[in-house]
Amino acid sequence: MSISAPQVLLERDGERDVLDTLVHDAVLGRGGIAIADGPAGIGKTALLAAAREAAAAQELTVLAATASPLDRDFPFGLVHQLFDPVLAAADEERRASLLSGAAARAGLVLDPQAGEGVAGDPSHAVLHGLYWLCANLAEREPLLLVLDDLHWADRPSLRWIEFLGRRLEGLRVAVAVAMRPSEPGADAELLAAIAEGPSARVLRPEPLSEPATATLVGHALGDEPDERFTRAARGATGGNPLLLRELARAAAEQGLRGTGEESERVTALGSRGISEAVGRRLRTLGAAAGGVARAAAVLGERAQLDDVAALAGVDVPEAVAALDRLAAAEVLESGGTRFAHPLVREAVSGAIPAGERSGLHALAAERLAARGGRPQAVATHLLSTDPAGRPEVAAALRAAARAAVAEGAVDAAMAYLRRSVAEPPSPADRGPALLELGELEALGGDHAASRRLVDAIAAGITDEQVTRARVGLGRITLLRDPMAAVATLEQAIAETTDPALAIHAESILLDATAYDPALGERRDELLAAGRADADPSPVMLAHLAQDAAYRSQPATEVEALARRALIEGGLLAAVGPESATYHLLVLALRHAELAALADQALTEGEAEARRRSSRLGGFYMEHNRVYWHLMFGSVSAAEAHCRSALAVVEEGRLPLARVTVAAQLAEILVERDQVEDAAAALRGIELTPMTERMVAGPDFLSARAQLHRLAGRLAEAEADARRAYELTRARGWTAPLKGRVGLELATVLGERGATEEAVAVIEAEEAAARRAGTRGTLGVALRVHARLLESGEARIETLSTAVDELRASPLELELAWALHDLGAVLRRERRPSDAREPLREALDTASRIGAVRLANLAREELLASGARPRREALSGPEALTPSERRVAELAARGLTNREIAESLWVTRKTVELHLSNAYGKLGIRSRAQLPGALAA
Repeated sequence: MSISAPQVLLERDGERDVLDTLVHDAVLGRGGIAIADGPAGIGKTALLAAAREAAAAQELTVLAATASPLDRDFPFGLVHQLFDPVLAAADEERRASLLSGAAARAGLVLDPQAGEGVAGDPSHAVLHGLYWLCANLAEREPLLLVLDDLHWADRPSLRWIEFLGRRLEGLRVAVAVAMRPSEPGADAELLAAIAEGPSARVLRPEPLSEPATATLVGHALGDEPDERFTRAARGATGGNPLLLRELARAAAEQGLRGTGEESERVTALGSRGISEAVGRRLRTLGAAAGGVARAAAVLGERAQLDDVAALAGVDVPEAVAALDRLAAAEVLESGGTRFAHPLVREAVSGAIPAGERSGLHALAAERLAARGGRPQAVATHLLSTDPAGRPEVAAALRAAARAAVAEGAVDAAMAYLRRSVAEPPSPADRGPALLELGELEALGGDHAASRRLVDAIAAGITDEQVTRARVGLGRITLLRDPMAAVATLEQAIAETTDPALAIHAESILLDATAYDPALGERRDELLAAGRADADPSPVMLAHLAQDAAYRSQPATEVEALARRALIEGGLLAAVGPESATYHLLVLALRHAELAALADQALTEGEAEARRRSSRLGGFYMEHNRVYWHLMFGSVSAAEAHCRSALAVVEEGRLPLARVTVAAQLAEILVERDQVEDAAAALRGIELTPMTERMVAGPDFLSARAQLHRLAGRLAEAEADARRAYELTRARGWTAPLKGRVGLELATVLGERGATEEAVAVIEAEEAAARRAGTRGTLGVALRVHARLLESGEARIETLSTAVDELRASPLELELAWALHDLGAVLRRERRPSDAREPLREALDTASRIGAVRLANLAREELLASGARPRREALSGPEALTPSERRVAELAARGLTNREIAESLWVTRKTVELHLSNAYGKLGIRSRAQLPGALAA
């Protein structure tokens, strides 16, 4: 089959220019991805070869991989092709360098032993680690990744390519891909996401024209063909280069000369297709060659020679001779078992009878396991065999599932376990296999898990395994039947003797009762039991602290509970940063105005999330940092954290999390004086009855009420504010800063003229703050109360008290607002000189922390008072963008550029750029000066 002749790429100059630019840009640190997309035979693989030529000319390291149908069941199979040879060839020092920092998490895939004992969020940890392995490789010299037949790749590898494609900026990495998204079984959604990445260029080679057809056919025939012959050849093949080459070869073999009279014969040749041509060719090469070709189709291009011989039923010398004949006939490429073209492989594979195929895969798995192959590689062959009641096959598939889970490839693990159960396993192993499958299905929300776990218990498993099954049953039934789920989880806790398993089950149970209002009564009962317990778990202590803070219990009580959970109980070690329990405890510290303890808990959680490369844990910490900065720190930093959290929500498609993050962003953007953008952040999000009643529902409604109020839509504002207020009171939550619902309702009622009701609402907020002993929160409520008073002197007195209370708290933004309001009232009461001092302080604080709306209002009031406020800073902390501020803060804490990049999931170049800009705006030259400059 003359697939490679002539060697020149016909009518592909535009595509080659794109590939040359791709490689050149990678050398300059402008990473990108080029995607050749089109039908089989159109020349995609030839374009990848052109990319490799360009890379060789500019001395890039080239790593190449080709997917196959077999790879779909091998998690990270494409990744192994790329990086296994590199790590195998590296000495100990080089390997340690490549797998340093966050890249160590790549070892979960590339080191068979590294997956043991992995905690947290392994799927994102692995993606992150592989990204940094790629970055480390590119530090020494630019890198080109060549990926052919991506439509056949396994899902974890595709997720990584998509992940990498969005982070190529600043990397000396080029990626060249060939794929057919319309291929049956292809993951069209992920392939589309790769093609739509920020640095992606999609190449769609066109069919060859008649002149190019004449050139190609003439090369095979030895003479230029007649116009009619050329037209017939192009019509029979659609201008597809591969089909044209095959047709031309067949025409030459039959002695055609390319005359017009032969046009009907060439049309008939073209209609036979590749499969018939390949079958005819194999028959001429003999039985041994046919057997070797079938073995190659089953084993893939990484096959070992002795395996090929064994599957073909020939000895090794005969297999070598057969490989040579297949290469000469252009069925295989020379020097290996790679097929000359995917269509050729499909033709060979498709002709293997089903029974023979199953037997070949079984033999392949047996040989691979005997030499110590990776469990997942063995499992890919076992999936293609017919169930035959072999316990050893079921056991091998379970081993592969455990390895896949460690890598975060849960879909593959479930496929292995389902096939293991179908084998079936031995009676002793059936229960554990069903348990493992049910647990994974429960994590993914698959309701088939219920039947699996019930069957696992019935099959006879150990007591601790029964507890695990009950935990899985509780998790999967929470949304369908919350009370039944609670009963199941409680039974699991009561039965287990494993403290770690009990903590795990208790955290699921208490988290569910915190987020689902239908479980509110049961939550109260559980917490009452926890208060009566002389030695409650750290999980119970955390939830007691959260409940106390939300109900405006004394802050000293919240602090005592939190310290017991964090320090004495080791909560972070017990549940990890991915746990909602840890997240809720930090929220409790915020409501208790315990800024330092909240910062400590967040810093430790952030470090643990970085250590685990946990995307979910990082999201929880970012989400909490937003609240922390809004109360105690910088509004611009809060925006940076919020946008980082929002990126995780969008990437992970987390609709419930989007509700609360959108509410946060809207609140921040109002403070940044970007009200239209704040409205856009909430637009398109509709609360369902369930989400409205969940923890984030009142926050969202309150944020929307504020936007309605600022736009003058007071009736809509009141409706949202009332609903938010009702929802919090129904759950006994009275903390004034929980969504600011009471504060917002009082403000709206005041603007609508319902002063008497507004005062009643705000006085209840003041009482809650006094009960909690949170002076800053009391100051916030007093500031709102002052707006409802008619007398100017009464307003001044109330605002002066609010300022005094806020000065005794860590609530900087709220203090600045109270100072602004006090100055504004003083000016309106014709006391301009008294007004200037609080207004200047408000302006200075607002400018320093990025509260643009407040700064603008304070500046206007100062001008009205006759003062000359300073101009908007072009330098200093207030001049930093949110992203620059976020990077500068992490650098000030002592993190290296690499650690910052790993923590924020951005490139090192992005960090360097933000730090360079920050140095210039802060007027400093070194990292050591950052803490002082940011605090200035």
